[in-house]
Amino acid sequence: MPNTQSPYIAFAMLLSSNGHPVTPAELHGLLIGRSCAGAGFDADAWLADAAQLLENEPGDAVRNALIGLQEMVKGELTSDDMAIVLLLPTDDAALTDRATALGQWCQGFITGFGLNAGGKDLSDEAKDV
Repeated sequence: MPNTQSPYIAFAMLLSSNGHPVTPAELHGLLIGRSCAGAGFDADAWLADAAQLLENEPGDAVRNALIGLQEMVKGELTSDDMAIVLLLPTDDAALTDRATALGQWCQGFITGFGLNAGGKDLSDEAKDV
């Protein structure tokens, strides 16, 4: 039985109860992708990119959650060990749910990277990746 206290489930419930047809995995992927493409950590720019997936204007609770998510990612990406924890369902969730969420995370990453890397010259290392 999935852990209903997990950050993923709590964020998913917040999004769905506010009418947003997006998963936490896709939003997290979008945020990591745009950050890796050099978008920086401006909250307004992040909220503008997220708005495309949300499909309607986020209320204060969702806006605060998105800004909190960005602060968490900023801390992960700027720390010395740069350990990133993907926002996905816990290991006790059904395998199909976990696989679907991982696919959504990847889609979000590609979208975020693509939105923010266009026209930039990437390093040889980034091109290899």
